[in-house]
Amino acid sequence: MEFFERLYGEAPFALRHISNFGFPYLSPLEITFLEATITNEEIKRVLFNMAPLKAPENDGYHVYFFQSQWNTLGNGVCPAVSYLFFINDLVIFCKAQLDQVRLLDNILNQFYDISGHRISVRKSNIFFSKVTGVDVQNQITQMFRFQEVQNQ
Repeated sequence: MEFFERLYGEAPFALRHISNFGFPYLSPLEITFLEATITNEEIKRVLFNMAPLKAPENDGYHVYFFQSQWNTLGNGVCPAVSYLFFINDLVIFCKAQLDQVRLLDNILNQFYDISGHRISVRKSNIFFSKVTGVDVQNQITQMFRFQEVQNQ
């Protein structure tokens, strides 16, 4: 319990002493493998290796249904499954305090070091609550270089 209190609590400075949070680094070969396009043949192989009476979703259709109707449904199933591997939206909530923002910046840099993926600054936005001071907003916006979304 104490570990999670330190991890998610209000005192993030305790995490700064852990160099890489214990995560292994991915080799360039592993990153390339993870970035590879998922093929229809791979999706079919996984589906046909599943137990026929498993129901992967709450739609009630057992795997056997997809296996037996593959020639009819396969071309529709593959794009839907492939799409799941490209969902890359993320919303991060953080207090608009410089120490919190520096910690978030550190975490994002470690994410890059581990995964090889950088956050696209031009595709990213930042939103501040109405009570966040203009000076703090400017400092945080300059640090991340994200486009600020105005509070309506």
